[in-house]
Amino acid sequence: MKLSNSLQLMENQTLYLTQPGSFLTTDGRDFAIVQQDQILTRVPIANIQQIVAFTGCDFSKLVVPTAQRYEIPLIFLADHGKMISRLEPPEKAVYLAQQYQSLHQPDFGLQLAQSLLWGRWQNGITLLSHWYRRYTSDVLYRAITQLKESLDTLPTLSHLSAVKVWAQSITPLYRTSWQFLFCQWGAFNLKLDEGYSLAAALLSQELYALLRQAGCSPHVGTLHPDCQNHLPLPCDLMEQFRPLLDQWVGQNSRLLHPHCSLTAWEEFLQTPYTHPYGGVMTLRDCFAWQVREYVTALTEGTAYRPFLLVQ
Repeated sequence: MKLSNSLQLMENQTLYLTQPGSFLTTDGRDFAIVQQDQILTRVPIANIQQIVAFTGCDFSKLVVPTAQRYEIPLIFLADHGKMISRLEPPEKAVYLAQQYQSLHQPDFGLQLAQSLLWGRWQNGITLLSHWYRRYTSDVLYRAITQLKESLDTLPTLSHLSAVKVWAQSITPLYRTSWQFLFCQWGAFNLKLDEGYSLAAALLSQELYALLRQAGCSPHVGTLHPDCQNHLPLPCDLMEQFRPLLDQWVGQNSRLLHPHCSLTAWEEFLQTPYTHPYGGVMTLRDCFAWQVREYVTALTEGTAYRPFLLVQ
């Protein structure tokens, strides 16, 4: 699944270059996307939080020093969301010291990991239950039943390593249930891994920008300290939203629609959800809320509350 070039500037002021042959330049005041000698988009530099470029896009020689001067991260991704490289400004996170301190507090890491995974699997159960009412499948019934039983075990685990092993043990069961749904929707397995990788990369960049804006270092994580394709903390916070990605990718990976557009992604992020603590808000606002939840847990010593779908 590739990203098409229907929208360059996202609401959170991320500038995307997606179309091969696109060229980013600057005059010191604005960034401009140029294609075939025509300016497609011009944006004030002060409005940009990060620049994400996909394979085949290029920069003028002034873009990198300008981004460095204004402390704008440059992220380079392959077509399917695989990380190629990133050029980031020096770390100036307000809560960096507290984040590192939290790594030496086993109770903090354990509670955060349990909450994030509780959110992931509870949201997975909620979505699978919704589709079970439509398809009444034995595959879904068994998955929902076993996931509920497994979820009861999570609060009893007393070590972070045990939580990680537990999460790995139930993942295959969960994936089998989504494979059944993908077949019902006409999704083709050849596209699903690529689509999920791309969607996860886009979500990671959303959380990355929000974390930097909130004064947190995206490099300091608990559940995924050695994550390869995403930075650790975005990968951590992503857990509670992964079921929504599963559903969205399955419904956008059909053979007739092999390209995921930024318009489709933006529409997904504008979908209204009832947040369990904040009321009705867009999915992007749910991301921002959960970043603030992380800051609150970090600074006030309170338990992290995950995002849970309201049935």
